[in-house]
Amino acid sequence: MFFYDTLLPLLKESGKCVIAITHDDYYFNRADKVIKMELGRMVQREKSYI
Repeated sequence: MFFYDTLLPLLKESGKCVIAITHDDYYFNRADKVIKMELGRMVQREKSYI
């Protein structure tokens, strides 16, 4: 997918901060940090995938 495979690496390389929200856990491994929320509350913060 263009957003995750091309655009995000370019933005990260240029020092940009991107907050991406998804329900698809297939892309979680591309994140520096993952925060799980339920009903508007943070329920779990996972360690970095780097």
